[in-house]
Amino acid sequence: MRTTRLRTLVLANGWNAYETFDAKFRNARDALAGREREPRLHRVTVARRTFERWMAGDIKSLPHNDTRRILEYMFGVRAVELFGSPSGVLAAPAFDRGEDRLASARPTTHPGTPRGILEGREPSPTGSSEVERRVFLATDTWGAIGGLAPPKLNPLLSPAVPPSTPSRITPQEIGQLTELADVLHRWDNTHGGGGVLELLASHCIRWAVGLLAADCPVHLRSAFLAAVARLGLVAGATQFDMCRHEQARSAFGLAVECAEVGDHWLLRAKAYSYLARQAVWIGDAETGLAHAERGLTHADRLPANARAMLHTARARAHGRMGHVREALAAVGAADDAFVPGRLTDDTHPLMAYYDEAQHNGDTAHALFDLVILRGRDPADAQERFRTAVRTHKPQFVRSKTISGTKLASLVMRTGDPREAASIGHKALETGGGLTSRRTAEDLRELAGFASRHAQVPETVTLREAITSTLQA
Repeated sequence: MRTTRLRTLVLANGWNAYETFDAKFRNARDALAGREREPRLHRVTVARRTFERWMAGDIKSLPHNDTRRILEYMFGVRAVELFGSPSGVLAAPAFDRGEDRLASARPTTHPGTPRGILEGREPSPTGSSEVERRVFLATDTWGAIGGLAPPKLNPLLSPAVPPSTPSRITPQEIGQLTELADVLHRWDNTHGGGGVLELLASHCIRWAVGLLAADCPVHLRSAFLAAVARLGLVAGATQFDMCRHEQARSAFGLAVECAEVGDHWLLRAKAYSYLARQAVWIGDAETGLAHAERGLTHADRLPANARAMLHTARARAHGRMGHVREALAAVGAADDAFVPGRLTDDTHPLMAYYDEAQHNGDTAHALFDLVILRGRDPADAQERFRTAVRTHKPQFVRSKTISGTKLASLVMRTGDPREAASIGHKALETGGGLTSRRTAEDLRELAGFASRHAQVPETVTLREAITSTLQA
């Protein structure tokens, strides 16, 4: 028997029973078919005998093209690596391939529910004290978070002698963690998650995880765990934006763990909101819905806009599954919870980003899927996207670009293609300096819709501009 990366990933996820693997494969297949608008993919299957040969390492050649695409969609690893040895899992980062602008690679995906720190309610193997729990959390998480570092820099970020950590946490470390999270968050919103930010975030999260092994005075424990959780959210967001989904889930899972140990309900809710959005984005809407509902646990302890944020995540999950009634109800619940235009005792500063623009853009995404999948009237979704584009603050470049691109796709699909082309050009202009694979995927979707209007000169010009941007 030859051990392959495919076998390692299947066993790690608990999919080694053919029936389980087959169900996961079909889910990924259908999600990819919907995203790429390729109905033929719905017919692709993996026979039991083929699966058994893969698990045994009896591989004479790679599967045919459609099967390879689905497997890559499932695991976020190229087929040539899946059927090779378990080493060398991560693909080269965008900057290593010269992708300095909107990255053009397909998103890596992994629809399975993460194990380990995300589920991690197991007791520490060394005892039950809080210090021992932190040491266990650091040890258990380090390998997963380590994947955040580009392979070529591992010798620099993981030297033979690990960087020293303080023996005791002080307010200085907490302040540094908080300031790092704030700076990286601002950079991510303005420039996207790639390039130098990807390096900085990976280095910072390694340092933060190392700090979990240090002793922490009781009076600092809550603030320390909150700071690590906050940095985990930021690091996860950068990886999500670059479609490095396994690493993003690990970082979000770290945030969940620290928030739960420290009783930080809002940070926990934000982590589950990210996990929900990520799962929906890669086509695993059922898992996304489960994450959103976990985030709403003890909703009475959350500020109003955090509840709106999680109801929006529920709406996006239902929308992706084509559940019209449930999606509309969740959008309504989000609208009811949303408190616009002001920060009060009921709206935590961490929710300051969730303003009118963010709320309208997020709910419009759910309605977008209902238009595409169920033929719903596009008027409400269009109006919400227009509001998002018009009201996004200057620092939220990526969000404004994504909302503009989705609005262009909606108009291209249901309205005047010339108007859609104009909107699309404005989105390209807004996001021209971003390093964001999620944004790149939305642009590819817009180009696909535009290809249906090949006789319209404006759409041809838009497609050429998108191609030029993605290849730059």
